[in-house]
Amino acid sequence: MLSTLSAIQVLAIHDAIQESGIDTDKVINYILSLRPKNEGFFTGDEWGESDTRFTYCAVSALSLLGALHKLDEKENGVAIKDRIVDWFKQCMNFDGGFGNNISAETHSGQAALAILDRLDIIDRDNLSWWLSERQVESGGLNGRPQKLEDVCYSWWVLSGLSILHRLHWINKEKLMSFILSSQDPDNGGIADRPGDVADVYHTLFGVADTPPPPYENNQRASTSATPRVSDEFAPEDAPLLRQHEEYDEEEELVDDDRTVWERYWAGTFSTFQWKALAHLSVISFPLALFAWIFCFVGSVITASLLITLPIGLGFGWVLLLQSYHFQYF
Repeated sequence: MLSTLSAIQVLAIHDAIQESGIDTDKVINYILSLRPKNEGFFTGDEWGESDTRFTYCAVSALSLLGALHKLDEKENGVAIKDRIVDWFKQCMNFDGGFGNNISAETHSGQAALAILDRLDIIDRDNLSWWLSERQVESGGLNGRPQKLEDVCYSWWVLSGLSILHRLHWINKEKLMSFILSSQDPDNGGIADRPGDVADVYHTLFGVADTPPPPYENNQRASTSATPRVSDEFAPEDAPLLRQHEEYDEEEELVDDDRTVWERYWAGTFSTFQWKALAHLSVISFPLALFAWIFCFVGSVITASLLITLPIGLGFGWVLLLQSYHFQYF
């Protein structure tokens, strides 16, 4: 699905969808075939992996092909579009964002509701707060709490904030500085972050966010659900932690609402729980096993417990290493 969308986007950029000779009806039917019957999501391929990002790819591709009306067709009395919207509702989290599946952690790379003209189901301020909090000290943006900043998320977060009319909730100067510092000074490409090897993927998203950027003249996504922004939204309407237009690198963030930190810790718990489980495993397994050894003196029990001791320690360390592995994704 991702490759199909990319191909359609390239053709659309050159205004060549009709001239290319591709059978658009077949492409449309293929995209529609990736939605399981009576479901509101699309899979990435015939093997059936579901992800809200694939649903975005399908909706975006159908839009570019002028086939969004296909989603108005009904299946067992329910429009496909309504099934999709209901699926997104189920993937919505307390922080206003969306995970890649139901009950999954909120991620920056999810979108589609603006194309479907159904932004009415979201909490704009809550989602905008979560997106703006993706900006870290370096000025870059990450995809989830407690993850490293990455140039590609400059696009995903900025596009989301643009659709929501909240681009002024981040510090654009610091973001531009981060993107430019990620550029290869010799070859010109852009990496995911400063010091890494440049690649085409991050160069694309880096260039998409550099001057003239989408926020320069208060430009906004031009969908029927998101008209051009006016001066209706002033910087002082940014809630909770930051007034981004006045953000100072040395300034400490002030918490004026206890729910901010409640949201923050809840949003990072998926990483924290791994570390907690890891440390508890490393500590509890040896203690429990030694207690059993002292309580039951028997060759069979002692031998079996001594065998399970390294297994328990190994399990704990695997969890610990896995928890630190998460920070790079």
